[in-house]
Amino acid sequence: MKRIFSKKFGILGGTALAALAAPVAALALGVGQPTLGDVEATFSVNLSAAPTINFCTSPSGNSFVERGFKWKGSMTDANPSGHIYALNGVLSITGTFTINGTTGEGVGNGFITLTTNTGSKIFQGSFELPTQVTSPQTGSAVARGLIDVPLYTNNATNGSRLLGNIEASLDGNTGALTGFMGKTLASPAVPDISMEFNEKTCA
Repeated sequence: MKRIFSKKFGILGGTALAALAAPVAALALGVGQPTLGDVEATFSVNLSAAPTINFCTSPSGNSFVERGFKWKGSMTDANPSGHIYALNGVLSITGTFTINGTTGEGVGNGFITLTTNTGSKIFQGSFELPTQVTSPQTGSAVARGLIDVPLYTNNATNGSRLLGNIEASLDGNTGALTGFMGKTLASPAVPDISMEFNEKTCA
């Protein structure tokens, strides 16, 4: 079977449901004056360690490749006047990408942190993004999905969260990862990727 990932870097009634939903919502969100900010940002990170690689086979016989990456680079706020907390600084990402060796479909999950240039946290949390290999020869791929991470002030959570629709592109030749979040930025353009995943990895 040909691997297409290269070794390069590359139900309740309405009334009952409404009655239950009200207290649940009240518990999940604080009461007060809500704020919503329009966030747009770009990012670019490069490999900070050599990628790891593992292979395995699914119960149905499909081959999978699992690549582990560590990146470090920067994020730039493209709309600083549209929201409260600036998204400029040092971006670190650790991710594991589990890819179907035949179709190139996969899932990337890991940890993402943005700090100021002096090391103070801006946001930190986990991510899980559907991915798709776009070049079997190089291992280049794209990813698209939601990150939901707490925001920080003076290294303590401040009660706000960043809800970002992320689109990213991996250069299989260099291992560099670039992308953006926001509604007016459009490069790289990534298709809507959706898939089912059993939350298991090769190793």
